Amino acid sequence: MKKFLFCLMSIAMIALAGVSLVSCGDDDNNDQLPAASRFFVGNWKCSENSGSIHYFTFSANGTVVYVLTEPAYKQGQLIENSMSKREGTWRYEKSDEYSGVLYTTIDGFATIVIMNTAENYWNGITTGGVELTARKLADNDYASNHYVGTWVGCSVCYQTGKCQSCSGSGNCRVCSGTGKMFQGTRYEKTCTSCNGRGSCTSCNGSGKCPSCGGSGGQMKL
Repeated sequence: MKKFLFCLMSIAMIALAGVSLVSCGDDDNNDQLPAASRFFVGNWKCSENSGSIHYFTFSANGTVVYVLTEPAYKQGQLIENSMSKREGTWRYEKSDEYSGVLYTTIDGFATIVIMNTAENYWNGITTGGVELTARKLADNDYASNHYVGTWVGCSVCYQTGKCQSCSGSGNCRVCSGTGKMFQGTRYEKTCTSCNGRGSCTSCNGSGKCPSCGGSGGQMKL
């Protein structure tokens, strides 16, 4: 009986040891990368002189998500326009302690010659000769977070958000909001444009552009 119990305990200990080894192997996936490559794992924001901003999320499994944004104006305020989102793979080949070549399958970024790396920073030149300056972002600030859409300005109100018929006042342009029209020298006749309501018939008195609802445009993916 004692031998039987001893065997059972031995089998249980071996099984537990096996589980522990498998768990450690999963947790150390990132550690399998060379130190130079581990530097790039994470989220990066790259700026260029034209104003374009490139967001990268390099994962330890060799995949990369890329988002391009361009500067645009939304109701007079400068915003980032999401232009495209792509996914691919990446790898890094180190040349020396601070430089190397970053290879990706993203169009335009087949090779990025890394000229310098420092803590949370790198700069390089892309295949097309575009120089990038990269800063590391927070762990939860993924590239995909910045793919919010492209701002398309309203062509009806010229991005003002105002009803062009009443210039944003909400009043009937014929009777100026009184609901009455001159008959002789007095306001006696009901306005035929708004039927006496006094409100703009294009925006129903809201003053907002009926095409965009006052937003001045919309975001489109």
